[in-house]
Amino acid sequence: MNFKDLLFSLILCSSSLIVNANICNNEQQTQVIKSDCEALKSFYLATNGDHWENNKNWISNQPVKNWYGIQVKNNRVTEIRLPFNQLRGSIPAEIGNLVKLESLLLRGNELASIPPEIRNLTELESLDLNSNKLTSIPSEIKYLIDLKLLDLGSNMLTGSLWDQIGNLTKLKALVLQGNQLDSLSPKIGNLTELVWLILNNNQFEGPIPTEIENLTQLRHLMLQDNRLSGQIPNEIGDLPHLISLYLNHNRLTGSFTADMIAPILRTLYVQENCLEDLTASALETLLHQNVVFRYYTQNDCGGGIGSVFNGERHDFVQKHDIRQREGKDEVEEKILRMQRADYSRLEIKKAGQYENFQEEIQKINQQIEKEIKEELIGDTRKIMIR
Repeated sequence: MNFKDLLFSLILCSSSLIVNANICNNEQQTQVIKSDCEALKSFYLATNGDHWENNKNWISNQPVKNWYGIQVKNNRVTEIRLPFNQLRGSIPAEIGNLVKLESLLLRGNELASIPPEIRNLTELESLDLNSNKLTSIPSEIKYLIDLKLLDLGSNMLTGSLWDQIGNLTKLKALVLQGNQLDSLSPKIGNLTELVWLILNNNQFEGPIPTEIENLTQLRHLMLQDNRLSGQIPNEIGDLPHLISLYLNHNRLTGSFTADMIAPILRTLYVQENCLEDLTASALETLLHQNVVFRYYTQNDCGGGIGSVFNGERHDFVQKHDIRQREGKDEVEEKILRMQRADYSRLEIKKAGQYENFQEEIQKINQQIEKEIKEELIGDTRKIMIR
């Protein structure tokens, strides 16, 4: 390149920088108010925007509504959707200027922190930061009282979040799986609009709060792969809309009875606990409701359905475990009914056979999106998980 070409390139570059620096001054061109445009500029710079996988039209002469991942309504930014887009760094404080933002969907990036200024986003309905590098969330999250979706799964969060989220009473879906959170709180009972509660693969200890009975809209409860102990509360069986219940791989004890089976339950995983043998009445209820279930104990617990069911032969192999509790004729009849049952609807597997966790979570998120699209959990069409 000769000197003339080099000088021309420098002039072009300088002109571009001047245009980009002043891009937000012309609201007629950006078609949003200046403060929204400036907030997006700050967001772009703070998250390494030049190296995003897709940054089409960002910081350009194009109207902001044409910037990749942005939605605009009435000259205000209402949605930022940039999942799996190689964002790195921290969300800047200027995000708090986007006061009309309804959806902030940034899953699958490498974002390290959320600023306290997020408290200004009082119209936010969807916050999805799943699969980032968050180690904490600001207490100001509690001011986002219109949130319907909060997904902070697969980060590095520790301790307890209930002071921040325990009063977000409009939540429909709460996803915190794959962190290092260590306590459930009775405040969970405040979230009475929840349909999806996904808390698996953490370090939750202690009993399942009985206040869970307040979650009368709940359809899916996932508490597997924690350190929960004590007895399963009977109140779980009173949840009128519960479809799937995952309690596997904890330290739960006691009996699993028919009272714990919700009226429209379809999936029950309680394997890898320290539960006693499944009662005959519970078994009869599970079969009557066509529930897909897995039930056996950890190897170091002893007893349990693992000594009653054989995952390969699909029949009772130690009938005396149940005969000791019920009359012989009644038990024989139930055993015969079990042997004739259509086992294609049961998934009884041996310990140690787990699905790939990430695939399972992906399926769950797809199901959440499907149900929201079909408006099965209320008027939440703006909430999308992608």
